[in-house]
Amino acid sequence: MFDTGGLIRKLRGNLTQEEFASEMGVGRTTIIRYESNERTPDAEFLLKLYDMFGVDPTHVLTGRMPVPTLEHEEADLLDVWRRLSDADKSAYLRIGRALAEFRQPLK
Repeated sequence: MFDTGGLIRKLRGNLTQEEFASEMGVGRTTIIRYESNERTPDAEFLLKLYDMFGVDPTHVLTGRMPVPTLEHEEADLLDVWRRLSDADKSAYLRIGRALAEFRQPLK
């Protein structure tokens, strides 16, 4: 089981439990219960963590980082990539790197 409470303690940083509770709109007892893993954070608290710290709720609850969603074009590119031979992949990488370097603004 993931230590959700430990992650919340880490996010709280140097704030006291009272200060953090006030920032999060909950009581100090709620923070104590969350940090001791006695209680699981509710959806509203998870959304506030996301808003304040950019931490995905899935990560808070499970310790796992969510898999990013690909845009349609990215998924198409990945599908094409998977069908290429190793030699073609190598050639495409060289071309892609050259294009990326060419497109970099001059300093």
